[in-house]
Amino acid sequence: MRFIIYNPATQLFTLFIDALQKIYECIYYDESNTYDYKNDILLILINPHFIFDNTNIKNEIYKISQTFRFKILYLSEPINYLIEKRVYKDIINIIKPYCLWTYTSSNLNIFLLKIFNIYPFNQTYIDDIYDKNIKNIVFIGNINKHRIEICNKFDNLINIKDRWDVKDHMEIYSKYLIYLNIHRRPKCESIELFRIIPILANGGVIISEKCNIIDQNRFKDYNIIFTDTVYETYENYIKNIDYSNILLKRELFRKDMSYILEFNKYIEYHNRCI
Repeated sequence: MRFIIYNPATQLFTLFIDALQKIYECIYYDESNTYDYKNDILLILINPHFIFDNTNIKNEIYKISQTFRFKILYLSEPINYLIEKRVYKDIINIIKPYCLWTYTSSNLNIFLLKIFNIYPFNQTYIDDIYDKNIKNIVFIGNINKHRIEICNKFDNLINIKDRWDVKDHMEIYSKYLIYLNIHRRPKCESIELFRIIPILANGGVIISEKCNIIDQNRFKDYNIIFTDTVYETYENYIKNIDYSNILLKRELFRKDMSYILEFNKYIEYHNRCI
């Protein structure tokens, strides 16, 4: 048994795939390869709109979904609008996965299929935090219309985008201490764990908009502050940075995240399905 990764048209999931490869055999899908269609697990990581906007991807998804017995669709977008739910429902009807994975508690219990909350984990690389830049706050990702109002309040903000390689990310985490997390949409309750997990694991501090209460409670003991007043919270935080407290919370996060409990639950589920 191994994971066959289908991840066309985007590199958003590079760190997640790298983490998964550390605990399980994974290879990227290539139509020229030979697979064990009865035992290999096809993990589909894709922006759902690509399937309907790109004819080649849609046809390929349709084709390979007919061949693999075990298929997982990763819900990589927040499903807080009806249109997203309809799009994913159409994709599920095409792929017919035997379960779903997602990154946020907000996406749980939306569909009738079994769903697991599995996200990037165990990404502990950078140990030193004392030499990190504290003069700037970093936002990783695209600054859209919703994000720009908050971002414009910071005259020391550094926006990093189109950096996907693990080496690139390690360079960022080793250089900067404080990061900004803003939802892509207003009133979104999803937590951006693809951005947050590696930052926390590498000793970064995150000032974040609030998300759903389940994930806030799950991460409240680590180096992330959930707030309705992002800029004011940041201003207060940098007045008295406590490095010893940051290190304690980082080590607690690394310890807690190392168990990968939800992934183990998935493996148990898979074994029952064989």
